Amino acid sequence: KILKKKMIIDNYSWSNRLLIMITDEGENKLEKCVKEFFAQYEFEIKERKLKLLHFFVNELPIKELPPVMHTKKGIWLIGYDGSIKAYSEDTRLLISLFELIDSMPMRREELSCR
Repeated sequence: KILKKKMIIDNYSWSNRLLIMITDEGENKLEKCVKEFFAQYEFEIKERKLKLLHFFVNELPIKELPPVMHTKKGIWLIGYDGSIKAYSEDTRLLISLFELIDSMPMRREELSCR
């Protein structure tokens, strides 16, 4: 029996959506913009059960992310199911983030249950 290596994102499956940010250490522009976005839209982020995880390219924990993320810098949107929903190298993903999440079937279900 082959055991699948447990990944960091497995800890959040079915309870949170994730925004994973991967940068070089000292690369402050993307990091600053994403953190400002999270501060500015705190209510909207909490309502969508979105968590931010930040990793540096050369950090060991990055090996616990899907292999496609090991060498790419940027931001990744991960759905409840642990799959990658969107990626951008810069802040472009933030522009459509809420719209993208709100179009997901599980989010539409969450909204209809209110």
